Amino acid sequence: MRLGPRIVLYIALTCILPLLGLAVIAERVARLRIEQRLTELQVESARLLAADLVRSLDDQKRLLILQLSSFRLETASDPARAGFLALTCRLLPDLRAVALLDPSGSELVAPLGCGGDAPPGWTDRAPLGGSQGTSRVGAPVLEAGGVWVPMTVSSPSEPGVTLAVMLDLSGLEEQIGDNLTDGREVAVLGPGGEVLTRAGEPGLVEPERYRALLSTGLADLRYESEDGAFVVAATAGVADYGWVVAVAERADASDAASADLRARTWFICGIALACATAMGVFFTRSVVHPVLRLRRAAQRLGAGDLGTRVAVTGRDEVAELSVAFNQMAESLERHASEIDAKNRQIESFNSELQARVERRTAQLKEAQSRLVSSGQLAAVAEIASGVAHELNNPLAGILGVVQIVAARRGGTADEALLRSAEEQAFRCKEIVAVLLRFADPEPTRTRAPLDLGALLTEVLGLMAPALRQRGVSVSQEIATGLLVVGEQASLGRALSQLLSSVRALAAPGASLKIRALRRSRLVSADGATGPVVAPDDRVTEPPARFPAEAGGSSMRIPVKEVVVLLYLSDALEGNDDWRAAGMGLWVARRVFQEHAAELSDLPVQGRGRSWQLAFVDPAV
Repeated sequence: MRLGPRIVLYIALTCILPLLGLAVIAERVARLRIEQRLTELQVESARLLAADLVRSLDDQKRLLILQLSSFRLETASDPARAGFLALTCRLLPDLRAVALLDPSGSELVAPLGCGGDAPPGWTDRAPLGGSQGTSRVGAPVLEAGGVWVPMTVSSPSEPGVTLAVMLDLSGLEEQIGDNLTDGREVAVLGPGGEVLTRAGEPGLVEPERYRALLSTGLADLRYESEDGAFVVAATAGVADYGWVVAVAERADASDAASADLRARTWFICGIALACATAMGVFFTRSVVHPVLRLRRAAQRLGAGDLGTRVAVTGRDEVAELSVAFNQMAESLERHASEIDAKNRQIESFNSELQARVERRTAQLKEAQSRLVSSGQLAAVAEIASGVAHELNNPLAGILGVVQIVAARRGGTADEALLRSAEEQAFRCKEIVAVLLRFADPEPTRTRAPLDLGALLTEVLGLMAPALRQRGVSVSQEIATGLLVVGEQASLGRALSQLLSSVRALAAPGASLKIRALRRSRLVSADGATGPVVAPDDRVTEPPARFPAEAGGSSMRIPVKEVVVLLYLSDALEGNDDWRAAGMGLWVARRVFQEHAAELSDLPVQGRGRSWQLAFVDPAV
């Protein structure tokens, strides 16, 4: 990081980090205070709802006691008692069924359903045994149609009459849900933790979490609901009933307040960061600008302007650095002049030395070329003279004897064998003649059209024994009239060396296929090669493309060639014979290049190898 931004960053961090720490602490304290206040509100809300529920139930009990004390039911007739029950149903909207019982629990008159049929046997659940003018509440009953509570009220004036009612708790849902806000749920739980009624956002009050708190009265708790919401809850007991009022609320209120405080903190940090950045930029100008001047001067000095100097202002460390820079520049300028003078002397000496080396190198190359050529010619001449001396004379004697014997044995069964021996002797003389022609120590340097097919046939005749010794079977397909321009002896030696290299690479038992043909191929104007018109059935060239976007020309020119294709079915890469034949193959490539021919490898599958030797057709 550069000096200026680094200074600005340090100043900004010095200002921002304490502020961020203070903001984090303030946010945590505020969050704790909000959560504490939310808990207090929850506990107070649960207590008030429980007290309101108790008042509501007590009011209903008082109304039932007043209703019961207003009539003489112990001596009343059954129709009068039935009329009392009908009036009682109209007294309270939450009554589902009413009945009159004696102290033993027997019905004084048939029970009456309020707005519907009363559940059968509900009076068996009514609690008995209360004193005169008191009431008792039984265990809540949960049915598919709702929740109801059996309640009995003893007459204050007639000890033999008890009013039994079935109180429907569905009205409590509306009562507790009047003042609910979003994200809150209120539920009334029975003595066993069952839900008697609930209102608000569902899923916040989970009854199993409250069963342990049913007997503790006021309590607060925090938990994570099944849908992943963090819940703050409080409970309060409903006196004399064994019920619990549970109030649960999402903790989003504290999160919203914390988010607001966090947003304000980031806003203040942004203002502080802007002020710190402005102060840092103002402060760094006095430090960075002199350093930048020194940097530009150092760049000019490094580029070769040794006369560069910087102005010295002030007495601080930057001024001392400027003085040291000027001294360094003066020293470099002085030494550079001395080095230039010495360099000129060295360059003059190097030029003279280079000229001498080039002249000597040319002489050595010429001498080496003459020496190599002389050695090759001498070796070839010696071999040729030995072959001529050792083979021609015996062959002439053998041929003469065979001809004499054949003349004497004419008309006999041996004549065919003698004529065959005569043909083999003539073939040996032809082989020796070809060998002597290829080994001519002073071949002619003039190039003329020659039949490549005939030359290749002669070379194959010479190389056939060596290939058979290697175990390589040879099949050939050589067209007639394959004219190329070249020097016959050089091309013969190069083809022999090529076949020797192939023999060195061949695995025992491999097969060598040789084809010599004339073909045409398409070449684009920019030199890209098109597909082969007359490809080999085994060895082919990959088709070239002429994409317009790559700059290739769409114009294609046909070019005629004389081609020799070689395919070796099984090759042994890296063997000693192949490495030993590498120099000879390189020499053969050079000879082919001198004859405007190209020897190239072709891609094949498997362990085989393939080569292509292409000559430009002189008839074009």
